[in-house]
Amino acid sequence: MDTFKVVLIVLVGNAVVWTLVLACLKRKARLLTEAIHTESATTGETIVIGPERGYYNYMKGIASVKTSGVIALTNKRLIFRGPANMMNTDIPFDQIADLSQNLWFQGNYRNGNEFIILKLKNDHEVAFQVNDTRRWAEAIQSSMSGSQTEP
Repeated sequence: MDTFKVVLIVLVGNAVVWTLVLACLKRKARLLTEAIHTESATTGETIVIGPERGYYNYMKGIASVKTSGVIALTNKRLIFRGPANMMNTDIPFDQIADLSQNLWFQGNYRNGNEFIILKLKNDHEVAFQVNDTRRWAEAIQSSMSGSQTEP
């Protein structure tokens, strides 16, 4: 078999594999989006922003979790659903102590997009990346203020 045929077989094989991988990721994102809509309807929450694809980064000591998934903001909490159930995160607004934005989070830089960094009241930090960082940060900040004034 000549070199051209081998290269062609490898290229076609890669194209098929990546097409299948991307189709699976798109399907998983759609299922996670549907799950967030169902969950928020069940709990009586209103979705403020999202669901949309996002990136999640959590650091605790030397342990780190980084993954892509689907993120949404409701009137009560921030919801992140990752590809595995252990990546699911819910952050009620009353658990957020502070919000900041930075291109870097715990030594991580990703795609030149800013992280929204949430310092939680338990001293842990989580960071998210979304399409419109300013819009999300303003909505979270507003929701934090609203949750602190509620009885």
